[in-house]
Amino acid sequence: MGLLCTAGMLNGIFGDGEARHIAHWQSVKLVDKSEEEEDGKAIIREKERFSNELTLVFCSGEIATLK
Repeated sequence: MGLLCTAGMLNGIFGDGEARHIAHWQSVKLVDKSEEEEDGKAIIREKERFSNELTLVFCSGEIATLK
């Protein structure tokens, strides 16, 4: 189920009544930066990683993003 979600294969309209919503899964690339000082020189390190994000739009107009 998790693999289907993060692959974007479970996007769509779900629920009934007030709980009705549109779901959109996507993978996002994040870059973590850290800065260190060594021998009087600044060293900047960048580390790339991927995460998943779910955006829900409810029929009431409320938008929720889970990261």
